[in-house]
Amino acid sequence: MAVSVSAAPTTPAVPREPPMLVGDWLQPLDDGGRGVGLVAIPLGARSKRPLVVAVHGAGSLPGWMCNAARAGLGTHPFVVCPHSLADTDALASWSSPEQLAATVDRAVRAAVDRFPEYIDTTEAMYLGHSQGAMIAPVALSKTSLHFRFALFFEGLPRDAASAKAELLHAHVERLLLLSGQGGWSHGHDQLAASFRGTSLASRHVHGTSGHFFNEEVFAAMRSELPWLVDGAPAWQTENSTSRAVTNAGATR
Repeated sequence: MAVSVSAAPTTPAVPREPPMLVGDWLQPLDDGGRGVGLVAIPLGARSKRPLVVAVHGAGSLPGWMCNAARAGLGTHPFVVCPHSLADTDALASWSSPEQLAATVDRAVRAAVDRFPEYIDTTEAMYLGHSQGAMIAPVALSKTSLHFRFALFFEGLPRDAASAKAELLHAHVERLLLLSGQGGWSHGHDQLAASFRGTSLASRHVHGTSGHFFNEEVFAAMRSELPWLVDGAPAWQTENSTSRAVTNAGATR
């Protein structure tokens, strides 16, 4: 006589929630024993958070960029601040877009290896200031990470046509340009307008802040963030006020 045996129903495993992130909010990053920058931690996180790579300008420090990113973008994302020197307290510049791209890859790898359960790289943002924005289009086309969003403050690429081609090649989806010096406004307007009719939505916001971060710049970053990351689930928080924006290529 044949006897049929049915397996007992199984209960789907409940995904394990990682422990709450605690510790110092700003920590050093090293890759293969060499310092490659700093990472700002979203303390209290118990799930994956989006990634920001914040790149300083010439003669600057990663700690300054991590502080600026926190002030302008809030405490929700992870912020990786790469540095070309092993000593993160030493002022440094970028020798080339290729050096920047390689350092970004090393710093991001170091952060993801340390916090694999907490970093979501699928909706990454690039934040560049001065030189960190000027050479960004070429660097973004050479990194192994895809950056959906980019924010350039006071850093206009010298060759707008090449910058446009590189950013489209890198598949950047939204670009926010911030400027604070009068002489830079027209160039930023032109670059933003050049993306009309393309797959990249862009806008330019001009203020009177000058070349360096201050509360006016942070306020503009906070105000424009919902537009920049609109529709990106990893960026949505309980307090987000994301709004749909459809005017691709708009400037103001």
